[in-house]
Amino acid sequence: MNLKKLEKLNELRKNGALTDAEFQQEKQKLMNEETNTSASGDIPFNLTENTYMGLMNLIVLLPYIGWILSIVAWILGKEKSEKIDIQGKNILNWMISYLLYGIGLFIIMLFISVIAGIAMFGTGMGMMADHGMGFNMGGLGILGVLGTLGTTLGAVGFSGFGLVVFLFILILPIIGAIKGFNGNTFRYPLTISFIK
Repeated sequence: MNLKKLEKLNELRKNGALTDAEFQQEKQKLMNEETNTSASGDIPFNLTENTYMGLMNLIVLLPYIGWILSIVAWILGKEKSEKIDIQGKNILNWMISYLLYGIGLFIIMLFISVIAGIAMFGTGMGMMADHGMGFNMGGLGILGVLGTLGTTLGAVGFSGFGLVVFLFILILPIIGAIKGFNGNTFRYPLTISFIK
């Protein structure tokens, strides 16, 4: 039964817009609608709602095509079940959000690498000029040390952060699948609601 519609009807009854008899009549109509739609609008592939929601989350993990299949599963099932529609939107919002986060992280790491490279290059040019085109590694100076440190920290931080993000992206669909198999929707953490 569509709980949102039932809550609206109940609110109308409490406000006096509907009598108790009208409320019961509209409630019966809602129940009849649900019976008719569930008989004519079965979940695709004859799956239960819970199984379908769980699989929608798991197929995201398939290499290369998982994200496409998940969107297709949502499109096929969104008219059949309100929970499937909600879960599909959650998955799609998660994919869009994490794509944007990845692009932002790439730009930040590129900026850090460029700054570190400029610091290293500038220090090397200064040393060559000071020593008649010779290369004295003992005189890196503060810019060279900061450039080296920045490059090292950037590489270690990026690879460590990349591992955490990879595990995060691997674990979240599994959590979503478990929730889906149990009949619950799962809103992925740090997700922006682009599609409501």
